[in-house]
Amino acid sequence: MPQAALLAGLVNGPSLFDPTQHPEASKTRRDLVLDAMLQHGYINGQQHEDAVSTPIQLKVNPPRQGCAYAVQAQYFCDYVLHQIQNDPAYGATQEDRIQKIMRGA
Repeated sequence: MPQAALLAGLVNGPSLFDPTQHPEASKTRRDLVLDAMLQHGYINGQQHEDAVSTPIQLKVNPPRQGCAYAVQAQYFCDYVLHQIQNDPAYGATQEDRIQKIMRGA
């Protein structure tokens, strides 16, 4: 239930209540959702107390990058990278072009 309340609290402000960036705001928002659930009778006092006292525990997976993760279009990703690496319009040298790709520029 605490996880569901955390997710419900994210809807109105995903970046404001992002638990990876703003853990205190995220906990405050989660607890507000739990308060509303208690007030409207969706949970009882013991459930509320247990949920509010539960720390937020995250299992964050690092973002996947690269053509290997472009599941539905790996071939196209490889093609675009090849074009950028070999087209002087994207940089004077191939090394410059590769650096731009790595920086996301």
